[in-house]
Amino acid sequence: MKIKEVHVFAHDLPVKNGPYTMGGVKVYALDTTIVKIVTDNGLIGWGEPVPWAQPISRIMQKVCISTKIRRTFPP
Repeated sequence: MKIKEVHVFAHDLPVKNGPYTMGGVKVYALDTTIVKIVTDNGLIGWGEPVPWAQPISRIMQKVCISTKIRRTFPP
């Protein structure tokens, strides 16, 4: 069995009863990626990472940059 095709789809998942505030940022939807893999014998598999992992990493990046700026240039 060999992988014949890989399809990658970006999708926004709207949050239910949102927006939510995470790290001081209002979140209306979560970015996610859906992957479809097709093998040469016809098997099809679907996969999806944790949808909040990407926004959390962006928020953490902003927090780290903000902290570094404050430490480099104290008031």
